[in-house]
Amino acid sequence: MEIFFDTEFTGLHRNTTLISIGLVTENERTFYAEFNDYAQNQVNDWLRHNVFPNLQFIDIHSLTPKLDLEHHAMKSTRQIVTTTLSEWLAQFESVEM
Repeated sequence: MEIFFDTEFTGLHRNTTLISIGLVTENERTFYAEFNDYAQNQVNDWLRHNVFPNLQFIDIHSLTPKLDLEHHAMKSTRQIVTTTLSEWLAQFESVEM
């Protein structure tokens, strides 16, 4: 399965942290996640003005619905997003990103 992805993160430096990740498969399944444990001290004005207004769950601290293999969206910690994304990816026999 071909999967296309995009991320937003706190900068181009060694200790950057993810803010969000989105994936779309060739058959239009989607996975979208925002992180609530990114390094807030790394957020700059550019991110505040250009990235944050486009986040889906900016005013929500946590959202962890039951896994939807078709169109999943969530907001949580890196650990929970990683586990959920691994479960979502497991539906495919093979993955090419």
